[in-house]
Amino acid sequence: MAPSPLAMIEKKQFIETYFEDCSGLAGGEADAVYIPESVEEVSEFMRNCYEKRILVTVSGGRSGLVGGAVPQGGVILSTEHLKKIEIKEETALLQAGVTLSEFENALSGSGLFYPPDPTEKNAAIGGMIATDASGGRGFYYGRTRVYIVSLRVALSDGSLVNLRRGNTKERDGFIEINGNKIPCASYDMPPVKTAAGYFSKKGMDAVDILAGSEGTLAIICEAQVRLLKKPHFSVLAAFFAEENIIETVEKLKDPKLDVVSVEYFDSNSLKLAFRDFPAMPANAGSALFIEKKGQYLDDLARVLEESEALLDVFVADDGRRKELFRNFRHSVPEKINEKMRARGLRKLGTDFAVPSGKFPEIFAFYKKTLEFSGMEYAIFGHIAESHLHINMMPENKREYEAARVIYAVLAEKIISSGGTISAEHGIGKIKREYLSMMYGQRIIHHMIETKKAADGRFLLGRGNIFLPEANIL
Repeated sequence: MAPSPLAMIEKKQFIETYFEDCSGLAGGEADAVYIPESVEEVSEFMRNCYEKRILVTVSGGRSGLVGGAVPQGGVILSTEHLKKIEIKEETALLQAGVTLSEFENALSGSGLFYPPDPTEKNAAIGGMIATDASGGRGFYYGRTRVYIVSLRVALSDGSLVNLRRGNTKERDGFIEINGNKIPCASYDMPPVKTAAGYFSKKGMDAVDILAGSEGTLAIICEAQVRLLKKPHFSVLAAFFAEENIIETVEKLKDPKLDVVSVEYFDSNSLKLAFRDFPAMPANAGSALFIEKKGQYLDDLARVLEESEALLDVFVADDGRRKELFRNFRHSVPEKINEKMRARGLRKLGTDFAVPSGKFPEIFAFYKKTLEFSGMEYAIFGHIAESHLHINMMPENKREYEAARVIYAVLAEKIISSGGTISAEHGIGKIKREYLSMMYGQRIIHHMIETKKAADGRFLLGRGNIFLPEANIL
């Protein structure tokens, strides 16, 4: 049986390792960390917290970029020991603490794969579900929620609930979970991939309201997910003399090419990673890392060669070079993070996406605004989904405040273009003001009503999605 959280005593230096994630958000605070060994222990722990009205923040791989795992009081529940993996036919049962890397290793040699592929391989499955993660292959394969067959979750009162897709759906604006009627489907989401607030769609499944809920409605304990037969993936890197290569990207979206991922890097991103890929052309203005199904590359090569700006193409024809390409993709955000840690500041990174018809205008707006600012920046991301990450790297506090203003200007432009302020990272504690800007207070109030119905004492994920004061509304 799990101990009462009031009886837990942990050394301060141990606790503090759980006070941060990859967002750089400071100010984490908690009284203790509890690490359950089983789902039943999660249930008992939550029952104790519910009775004593103790706040609980869930921690997994702590790879999030919006401060979702940074506690604001109460205690931390870490899923790091929930590691069960059971692969059966074309599904897998996973506990929340399994990392993407561990899952992929377990699938090795099975001929199966799990399509969602966030860049951070130490991301935990529970966190991937909590943010409805996608990654580069989201262009072709979609998001995490698409692959969820069932969930086993602990509610804030400790009740364990099994939810199987197809069994519990929205009716008349409510989804019933464990006898509670949860209001939902009360607003329209933007017509792009989005991880901004709770999922909302008529006829939605109970699984869908929990995927992307950022630890605020229930605790993900286990998930059964669909697997697909693994095709051969070909990977190549194309370097261009110009930064604006939208025309080429549009051609790569042709379904006949079987492209599953198109990752864009601007010239500033390439400069950051040059040492990791010294063979790249020194005068490259941009690059596309492209992944496709199958070994036939002639049609893809013809599309790339139609661009007068093409400088060179590298094909990853063995495992070693594929690993080199993966490391390159991972190294760009890592180098940005290192630079900002050295400056003692937090980077300001966007997670915007817009409808594809608006993207050329938005791309030009990004460049014009950032160049005018004179600030150091880098742009990379999932360009085939009109979804790029702009990373502003201020050098001092004055520039940091200027970067915050620029961020708001960009967010307003994205919202007015029918886009989302968070396509895959979630809202957490960093992007709450932009969620309000995107939806307005009426819809935010609807989301708070959803939260209140599922977690009436507002114990779970305090500060995620909503300001802490939301529990008094």
